[in-house]
This record gives sequence, structure tokens and C-alpha cells, in this order.
Amino acid sequence: MSNGFGVGKTHDPPPSPVKPPTYPVFLAPDCSPADANHQFGIWADVNDIIAQISCPISTQHSSWGQVKTIYR
Repeated sequence: MSNGFGVGKTHDPPPSPVKPPTYPVFLAPDCSPADANHQFGIWADVNDIIAQISCPISTQHSSWGQVKTIYR
């Protein structure tokens, strides 16, 4: 991550300070939303970011012909 700055952090365990509702929930190690007892960590604002996504995402298999029809 580059060109970012910390905004706030909660403590383990919470509640000081409270994360604003405009920031997303913290995630569990399996990439699902962490439960209410584990909503703590650091939140920040960034202008530029380089990230590696380690959470699995769903994909859809297509043939080359199916892909070409999208852009015709």
C-alpha cells in the first residue's frame, strides 16, 4: 500500500474508538465478515494502493467463442 494514512484503530477487545459506519466490516481469516466480538483492527484512507487479493472469488468458465460474442 502506498500514499495512505491511518484514520483510526480499535483495540482488542473493542470498544475504543468505534469504526465509522462508512468503512467496511472487518473480515475473519476465511474472508467472511468477522462476528461482532471480532470487529477490531485498523482502518485507513488510501489514495493509491497495490494489493494482493487472497480471498477466493467465484468464476465462470467460458469458451473463447463465448467471450468473443460479448465484444461483437
